Amino acid sequence: MQQHIFVLESVVEVSEGELLCSDSHPEFGVAHITKRQEQCQLVVNGAIWQDWTMKDRPGIWNMKISGRESVIAWNVPTGVAWITPSSWTTIATGAASNVLVSPNHILATYSEDNIDTADSRQFESNIASVFSHEGALVLSLRQLLQTLSYQGVFMEVGHACATSEEKFYFLADATPYIWILDMIKRTLEMIPNGAVDDALAISADREAVHLLCKDKDQCVVRSVNLAKRSTRRIALGRIDSNILLDRAMRFKPIFGIAGGDFLTMGNRTVELLRSKPC
Repeated sequence: MQQHIFVLESVVEVSEGELLCSDSHPEFGVAHITKRQEQCQLVVNGAIWQDWTMKDRPGIWNMKISGRESVIAWNVPTGVAWITPSSWTTIATGAASNVLVSPNHILATYSEDNIDTADSRQFESNIASVFSHEGALVLSLRQLLQTLSYQGVFMEVGHACATSEEKFYFLADATPYIWILDMIKRTLEMIPNGAVDDALAISADREAVHLLCKDKDQCVVRSVNLAKRSTRRIALGRIDSNILLDRAMRFKPIFGIAGGDFLTMGNRTVELLRSKPC
């Protein structure tokens, strides 16, 4: 069986300032936000889309590419911002720890600390909230959990989340399930996944959910078939000793060639890692 190793494919260097956050998309390219003293810039594929001061727009600490001409960023300080080259629109969502975007909805998740200290009038009390793109609250995850027979503890949505069409896929701390939130049916489903607390990232399509995990010096994918509820383990390859995989920003599995891509972020660089035969 041919072996693979993850190597550094390309690096986007930030020439000036500190790299605050970054994202890449296989179709829309690479975006990052930098800070130099009190001045921030959003750069998409080498072009400056927006610049601002920390005083005017404080608190942005993460972002994702949401379309060919749009980026979504959070916290700002208690919501998200739709950003284009010519506009900046803020939506109140609460202090989100992570944000996902589907064609019609925005999912905002919250940290355990914010959930525990929120009162019932605050979005954070929902555990996770779904909004329309216009900013209207559509669904509370806490209310949806109450309709299930699940008797365990649900503290917060974990860092590994994904979206496919109008479905959100995520792991939850201390639960042995993959959770699937279907916004068309307005249902929440839980699928046993075994213990995957070590998942670095999650990817999903119509047929399966793929969990990217680090197993010693190997990258491993656990692929869960949604129809058959079966799981298969795929070893993608070992990790070059010079690469630190403590934060997988984006993951796209390519099982036909036993490969995959990562986007990781350093202090001054955005790095694309690719699996290649060795």
